[in-house]
Amino acid sequence: MIRVVVSVLLICSTAVLASGAAPSFVAARLDVKRSPSDEVSVALNRHLRILLMKEPRGVTPTPSMWDAAITEHKRQDCDQNDDCLRGLAVLAGTVYAVYAAVELDLTRTSVTAIGRIVRRDGVLVEVGGQRGFQVVLPMLQRPFNLVAAAALTELVTQMKLSELPATLPANGVEAQKPSPPEVKPVEPPAAVVAPPQPGAGPLAGKVLLGAGGAVMVAGGVVALVGQIQAGTLTPVDGNLPPSQLGAWRAAVTLRPVGVTMLGVGAAAATAGALLWLLAPGAPVQAALVPQHGGATFAVTGVFP
Repeated sequence: MIRVVVSVLLICSTAVLASGAAPSFVAARLDVKRSPSDEVSVALNRHLRILLMKEPRGVTPTPSMWDAAITEHKRQDCDQNDDCLRGLAVLAGTVYAVYAAVELDLTRTSVTAIGRIVRRDGVLVEVGGQRGFQVVLPMLQRPFNLVAAAALTELVTQMKLSELPATLPANGVEAQKPSPPEVKPVEPPAAVVAPPQPGAGPLAGKVLLGAGGAVMVAGGVVALVGQIQAGTLTPVDGNLPPSQLGAWRAAVTLRPVGVTMLGVGAAAATAGALLWLLAPGAPVQAALVPQHGGATFAVTGVFP
């Protein structure tokens, strides 16, 4: 008798169906200095919001919640006071708040964009050794709104918002990147949550195969809906109109969720096929092992 143990590991994060743990952020109203008109200021403020919404691993409030948080905040000192940004993050329910400003210099030859990030606990965030960010672009006889928009784009790129931790440090110590999870050996007895069931190999395989197929179908539908939403977006001069912000959020949220579900479903279906075809009448064990950020589901079978 050759004993072959097959372990199928399916990493199931608690946030798989919510597009994974991602940092959340909100921005204070953009401070536009020496703007040629109110319309330009409004357009640049909208451009900043769209830039934040486009962050691949970011979550922002809906436009209505965003406006409500700023209206309720009623503070005008976020340019100098970190507590102002802390309060905005609390009201908006985000982990981070961003301040940004663009200014046309007195000689009208360049535009400067500055910004900073404050965490909900009041800590000024450091990214790449910087706690303040600045971009200076020459006018080169171009319109102010175009140069200012380009400066804001570069500013947000410097901030690397998608790389920020998704949650506040549990121990109150500032940490810009989560530490790798400590790998510890798991003793088999502590991981087993169901006793061995003789002859349960084919049944467990069918269940896993069916569940995996269902998750794959659901993931394909979710990804397809996200792709369709992305196809409806029609930027105007590089910016999305407010009426399409909902479709944009759906696109950037649903596609990653669908792809993740497809991967999880494929792994489950493969595990089910192995148990069904290779373990007829063999005892199997099911185990659920806690992991960093989720859990590992293991199915162990002993084959003759």
